[in-house]
Amino acid sequence: MFRCCVSSVMLKKAFQDHQKKPVILVNHECDAPARGDASGRKGLAEAMGRSHGVDVLYADRNVLDVLYPDLSLQSYHVKLGRFLKEKNAKPVMVMGYNCDLALFEAGVNPSSVSYCSDINDDLAIDYLGEGELVAHNLTAARLHEGARLFDAQHPELSAATIISVMTAFQRSGYGYENECDVFSEHMASMLGSVERGAIYICGTRRNDPSKQAELQDSLISHLLQSGLHNVDVLNWSFTQDGFNPYLGLLTRAEHTILWGDSRSILSEALFAGKSVHSFSCSQSPQLEQAGFVRSFLQCDQFATKDIIAPNITQQLADKLWDAYSPDL
Repeated sequence: MFRCCVSSVMLKKAFQDHQKKPVILVNHECDAPARGDASGRKGLAEAMGRSHGVDVLYADRNVLDVLYPDLSLQSYHVKLGRFLKEKNAKPVMVMGYNCDLALFEAGVNPSSVSYCSDINDDLAIDYLGEGELVAHNLTAARLHEGARLFDAQHPELSAATIISVMTAFQRSGYGYENECDVFSEHMASMLGSVERGAIYICGTRRNDPSKQAELQDSLISHLLQSGLHNVDVLNWSFTQDGFNPYLGLLTRAEHTILWGDSRSILSEALFAGKSVHSFSCSQSPQLEQAGFVRSFLQCDQFATKDIIAPNITQQLADKLWDAYSPDL
């Protein structure tokens, strides 16, 4: 939960003393910026910023190394302290990792700051009683831009039925002996009526690229055996440089299949406004009953439908604000 290091009176004074707007610092330090926890903290801070007029600053090791190459031999807190000084920022909330030393560097008393260091899953459970969906930093504008870039990168797919396969192999739950073949055989059986199709495999940062290549080979083999010569199989691995199709696929794919238990990917896919098929992961009766998720193997044809996107991020941000902001 939020570790509140300060009374509401002190926090209120910190807000009132700030020369412009209150500042929330999202400090992800040396953790991977692509982690779901990082996007969740960003999203929560930005949602509070939009709703309550709060400025948001983000910092991690990569960001600060680019900004301050002259401090390459200095510790992280020295760089973060300089960053806060240059921004003339006196955070009243920090989401992420403790940074008391950096706050001292910037002339901020750490005892006047409130910390939120919990991970995405815990925040959703503690404040919303929600165990399946988590916060993220997607917005309608980001999805729109992702779709625009995807269209520019893949004009050849404009007339194709796109099926995205979002893979989180390391959280795969069923453990089929030949799960790539099980998946590919069923996929081929569902695509018999598609005139022009594209299966787009999109991996997470923790995926083994060789497993994605195995899945791609398996799909191609089963499609050819079924006479489906009009379906392409594309594969993007997180180890690749260049264009990342993830955001574009959330919008442009007619159907999305989530392979493995990733609450972040599931939450972002549903935010795009379409239901999701699942494979090799635990099933949520609540999400299935709501029509948000269907088991891939239990469908004879794709059952994707438009949904009202659940905005878990805004709901959770409002709860956090109500619980820990001063009564201005």
